[in-house]
Amino acid sequence: NKLYAAKDGYNYAYQTVEVLTTTTTITLELDSDNNPVKVSLDRPNDNTQFPEGAAFEIEFTVEGVMNTECALLLGLDSASFLEVYDDGPIPEDGPYIFTINPLPSGTYKYMIECTQGNSVASTETRSVLIGEPQADNAFNYEGSSDDLDAERELFDNALDALKSLSAKEQEFAKLLGITQKIRDAKRAAGLKGRDIFDLRYRKDLTAGEITAEEQKLRQELKYLVEETPISIKLEDSRTFVDYISEEELASFIENNEEALVESYGQYITKASFQKKLLAAQQSYTLKTKIATATIKYGDGQAEDVSIVTKQFAYGSNAATAGGEEESILEIIPKSVARDANELTIFGEHVVLIEDPVILFPAKESITYTIKGFVDMDDLEKVRSLLIPELVIEQGMTGYGIFGLDTLGGMAENWGMSLMTLVIFIISIFLVWQFGLIDQVKYLFWSAGPKTKLHYMRVLLNDIHDNISANNYDKALLIYKEAKLTYDKLATHTKNELYDEFIDVCAELDTSYLKRLVVEMDKALKEEKLAQAIEYYAKIEGTYDRLPEAEK
Repeated sequence: NKLYAAKDGYNYAYQTVEVLTTTTTITLELDSDNNPVKVSLDRPNDNTQFPEGAAFEIEFTVEGVMNTECALLLGLDSASFLEVYDDGPIPEDGPYIFTINPLPSGTYKYMIECTQGNSVASTETRSVLIGEPQADNAFNYEGSSDDLDAERELFDNALDALKSLSAKEQEFAKLLGITQKIRDAKRAAGLKGRDIFDLRYRKDLTAGEITAEEQKLRQELKYLVEETPISIKLEDSRTFVDYISEEELASFIENNEEALVESYGQYITKASFQKKLLAAQQSYTLKTKIATATIKYGDGQAEDVSIVTKQFAYGSNAATAGGEEESILEIIPKSVARDANELTIFGEHVVLIEDPVILFPAKESITYTIKGFVDMDDLEKVRSLLIPELVIEQGMTGYGIFGLDTLGGMAENWGMSLMTLVIFIISIFLVWQFGLIDQVKYLFWSAGPKTKLHYMRVLLNDIHDNISANNYDKALLIYKEAKLTYDKLATHTKNELYDEFIDVCAELDTSYLKRLVVEMDKALKEEKLAQAIEYYAKIEGTYDRLPEAEK
C-alpha cells in the first residue's frame, strides 16, 4: 500500500506503508507551518485592470529575508501552469518589487514564491487584466481553455513517455533531436494557443478577420503536431569501428573520377595523393552506430527509418576538428540509398555527388537517416573519408586546382641543387657583410606580392565563372582556397584585393540565398513546415550579410 500526501497545488509524495489491520493509524509529520520565510502580496489587488502597453509593478512583503530568493510566476489565465517571469535574491531592506514589462491584451494570473534553504513559501494566486475585453459578439469562441492546451498536453505526455524508453532508444532520440523538437513544439503550441485565446481582446480586427486568424493559427497547430516526432522504437542496432580500405578508396575514386576531379582537381587521381589520404585516416578514431527504428509523430502517423551516426575523435597530429579546411566525405552505397533525396541529414553539409556522397565539416559527429528499413549488413558498408587540411595544402591547393601541379615539370638534379645551395650560402654572407638586409627585404616584398596578387585574381575569376555556370559547390571550394591564400598575404596586398574579395563574397551569398529560396519553396509545397523554417533562418542570416546594393 502507498500513502500519498501533498500541499495543495504541489506534486504529491508517497511512502510505502504496511497495513496490519483495518484500523491501522498512520502519523504524518508536516512542517509547512514552520517555514522561517513568509511572503504575502501587497499590490495590485486581485483583478486589477491596466491599459495595454503599460508596465506595472507587483509589490510583496517578505518575513525572514536573510539569504532569501524570490521568483515571480506569471502566465495567461488559460495556461495549465505558471512560468518564471523574473527571479533572484531580494535585498534585506526592501522594497520587494517585480516590474512587469508591457504585455499583450489578456487576463494573466501570477504569484510570488520565495525560498530560504529548504524552506519554500508562496502567495495566493491573483489575476490582472491587460487591455479591454472585446464585446461578447466580436468573437464567438466556443472552446474552453483546456481545448487550447490539448497540444501542449500532447507534448508534455510525450516528454514523460521518453523517460520510459530504453537507454538506447533515449540515446537515439537525443541524436535525432527528438527530445529538443518536442520541447520546441510544446513552447510553440503554448504561444499559438495563447494567440488564439487572446483573439477575443483584439479590437483592431473585425469578426471575420478574427475567424480567419483563428483558422490560420489552428492550421499551424495542426502542422506542428504532424511534423513533430514524439517517440521512437528501435528494431535493431549495432556499434562498430571500421575504416575505408585502400581497395575501397581506389574503387571510389575510379567510379566517381569525373565529379571528384571537378571538385578537387586532377591531383586526386594520383596514387601518391591517395597514399596521403590513406595515411590521414590513421589520425582520427571513428565509432559508428547504426539502427533501424520506427518514429511516431504527434498525429499518430509512423515512419520507418534507418539511422547512421558517427563520432570522431581527432589525434594531436590531426587537423583540428571543426576547422574551415577539414572535411569528411560520407560515401553511401546504392544498396543503402539510391540518391541524396532518400536522406534526411542533420547539420551543415553539401551533396557532393547525388549517388550519394555527402561532404560534412570535420566536426565531432555526423548523423543522418534513410527512408525505410535498410539491411544492417548494407548499413555497415557506409564509409567515411577524412580529408584534413594537411592533405589539402600539399595535394590540392595552389595550381593543383587547375591541373598544373607539376609547375612546368621541373626535374631534380643533385649537382644543380648543390651549386644552388653554395650560391645561397655565399649570398647570405654578402648580404650580412655589407648591410643589404633592408634592400633585400624591399626587393622581396615588391616582387612576391605581384605573383600572389596575380594568383589571387585567377582564383577570384574562377569563382565568378563557376557561379555564372551555376556550379555553386565548386565555387565554394575555390573560395576556401582563396580565403586561405588571402589570410597569408601582406597587409598592403590584402588592401589591394579587399574590394574584389568583398564582391565575390557577396556574389557567393547571393547565389546561396537564391538556392535557399528554391528549397524553402519546395519544403512549403510539401508542407514540411519545420524544414521551411530552418531554410528561412538561413535566408535571413545570409540576407543580413549582403551589401545594400545586393539587397
